[in-house]
Formats: sequence, C-alpha cells, structure tokens
Amino acid sequence: MHFKSIYIKSITFLLMVFVIISCSKADIITDLNFQKSLLAGKGTYQNTQRVWKIDSMSVNDTSIILSNAQKLFTKTYSFNGTFYDKDGVAGKWDIPSIDVLKEYLFDTNGRYLFDSLTYHIDLISSNKFTCTLNSTKKIKYIYVIAN
Repeated sequence: MHFKSIYIKSITFLLMVFVIISCSKADIITDLNFQKSLLAGKGTYQNTQRVWKIDSMSVNDTSIILSNAQKLFTKTYSFNGTFYDKDGVAGKWDIPSIDVLKEYLFDTNGRYLFDSLTYHIDLISSNKFTCTLNSTKKIKYIYVIAN
C-alpha cells in the first residue's frame, strides 16, 4: 500500500511539472529580430547596446594594414536604433532585411547628411560582425565585440 501512495504522488508531481512547462509562454524571435539583437543587444538590463571594435578591413579584396590609432576605432549600436562611433559620427540604424544594414547619418544639428549607407551583412555573431559597403569601391569591415 505504501508503494501505491508513492506511485500516485510521483505521477501527480510529474503531471504538475508537465502542465507548468507546457503552459509557459515563450517568445519566438524572428530571424530579423535575432540579427538586430546580435548587432545591438536585446534591450534588457545591461544589454541595451553593443560596442564593436574594428579588427581589420579590405578595399577591393586587398587587406589594409591598420595603424594603432585605427585599431582603436569603435562603433556602438544601441537597441533603440541609434549608433555612434569613436570619430563622432552618429545616426540611426536599421536592418530592413536579414542581410542588409542601413545607417542614416546625422550632422551636428540632428539632420540627415544624406539618405543612408547600405552595407551587406556578411556575418553577425555574438562576438564578430562583418559587413561590406559597395560604393565606388568594395570596402569590407570586420569588427569584434568590445563589450
């Protein structure tokens, strides 16, 4: 009889755990929002921005040797859709599709300088960000996480 009581309690406990787990709400994040969170954080406590430090770059597939001063360059993307860099350039950013990053640059009065810069996103991970700007030259930037 004692085993029957233990058996019933065990089954009841497992059933309760199953109900609690199956009823919990989980937010499903889209691929696009996942890209945004990798670039700029999730917007939660102490995760509202990400600072990216230049690691290397190339122009028309030719590597550029960065000076010590250039190696200090950082770009900070905030969850609220703004960014700024170490040179004082600031603006808004958006990822309208999974492989495109748009930056809208501001002047010192907060007005747009021009429509936007459009980068092709080659890779975003938790510690590396690679993008390519195709203008008159193909400029590839490789950043590593700094924070």
